[in-house]
Amino acid sequence: DYRAAGLKYVPTNARFASVGELQRVLGVTPALIARIAGSLTVYSKQRGINTATGPRNSLLALPAVTPDQVDAFIASRSDALANQLPVPPFPPAQAYPGSSPVWRIHVEARTPDGVTFARDAVVRQQNDPRQPTIVLLWQEGEAGQRPALTDDNATQSNGTSKS
Repeated sequence: DYRAAGLKYVPTNARFASVGELQRVLGVTPALIARIAGSLTVYSKQRGINTATGPRNSLLALPAVTPDQVDAFIASRSDALANQLPVPPFPPAQAYPGSSPVWRIHVEARTPDGVTFARDAVVRQQNDPRQPTIVLLWQEGEAGQRPALTDDNATQSNGTSKS
């Protein structure tokens, strides 16, 4: 099918190393990528939805969930996070667990003359005291733009992001 479509590559039939690889899937359009990329992650290596961080459209994708249920849950989740309390459970998602110790970090530094430097990183904890974290992503960030709340990041009050 890939060759018939005039593509010079074939599917790897392996896990994605980045969300961007999804654009190499036959039939996935740039418009579709733009719509869903912020709701996806490959870094956690977990299936499912992390209800502590999952965006509205991911929660709406759960079977038999209504927009009212999702909106009520997001409101209660926001209240819990604002008060540094545990995120309440979302019963419709209990069959789809998906949290892991992956952190997304967005940092900006501004010089007195107005130059801004932004960096995005994704790190994962590991059980090695010599290297307690491993960097999964390190890239130039976009100044003035905090990462979207997705299944692989949740904004914390200290300016870091966690999932």
